[in-house]
Amino acid sequence: MTVGPGNNSSKHVIKLGDAAHIHAASELGPRFDINLPLDERKAIDNGIWMCQRHARIIDADFTQYSAATLRTWKIQAENKAYVALRLPNRQPRKDSASLMQLGMDIVFEGKWIAAGPSEWTLEVDSYVYGNDYSLKDFCSQFLAQHERARFIVIHDQGDGRKITQPPSWKSSNNKLQLTVAVADKYVRQDPHQTGSDLALSESGDIFIKDGDIAIVKGIESAKQHVTTSLGICHGDLMFQPEVGSLFPKYFWDHREDKELLSSLLMLELARLASLPDEGRESSPLGFINRVTEVTFETTEIFSGRVFVIVEIEWGNRELTRDRYSIFVDHSSVRAARLAALNESRHGKQAETRPRRDP
Repeated sequence: MTVGPGNNSSKHVIKLGDAAHIHAASELGPRFDINLPLDERKAIDNGIWMCQRHARIIDADFTQYSAATLRTWKIQAENKAYVALRLPNRQPRKDSASLMQLGMDIVFEGKWIAAGPSEWTLEVDSYVYGNDYSLKDFCSQFLAQHERARFIVIHDQGDGRKITQPPSWKSSNNKLQLTVAVADKYVRQDPHQTGSDLALSESGDIFIKDGDIAIVKGIESAKQHVTTSLGICHGDLMFQPEVGSLFPKYFWDHREDKELLSSLLMLELARLASLPDEGRESSPLGFINRVTEVTFETTEIFSGRVFVIVEIEWGNRELTRDRYSIFVDHSSVRAARLAALNESRHGKQAETRPRRDP
């Protein structure tokens, strides 16, 4: 409760809340958006009413609280108030839900209940992967989970965190509420410090430029890392099965639902950007701060690849919007690998087979 009646008079009102900006009004302020006109920065749509404590936190530690997350909180709070005051029998709109991932096998639509620097509380709405039983099992068997699977990712926050101790859950209004203790946010890197690499065409091939093998470096190398990281299917690397992307699986499961697929790609990019590899201080895409937009114009496949427009806020706060070519046809790769393996086996058998003299 942030507003209520006072005792001095019938007109006395006590306010314990603050009106905060989602995108800062001034250029040096938190979450400032250079593309947002001045009148929109001053508009009520760019404001959110919060308790004084959280109004300070979201600005003092603004890298932890994205504009998308604040808009989600605003929708949730306004819907909840509307339902309570006007339509007590009506359910809140579902567009206030965020897509969330718990470990490698559970993805659900959920809502923020509470968020602090080291603890998040979330309410489960519906599942994309998993169910109540698998979530409860994740909590009870947490210490038996591989260390790489002990994480939570929020797609519109563009952030993922390692879970530091076994999560807890409780049932509230026939829905599960999940509370997780989270580690500090992983510090993002400058994409211009990525280094250089062989340049790849949209078909994934090296090519010649100015009479020599083409090279990419800096932020262009970072963009290429995005493409190659998403194209490595999780579990396909024989000696590193824990490495790789879940996007190829998401694509084949949900290619008919472009809205869900876009959110799943944002979720996967947040996972790859936020969670360092085991035994390393860096994550596969640690130069991404967050992904702000994903657009599939089509989910048709061309030469084993799908094309998608992705808007990325990089670790140095630079914002770019580019088309990415992501390899998703891993069935052909596996078939080729199996054929090569069979050919190798047959070749060895032929070499060891006793020779018959004519």
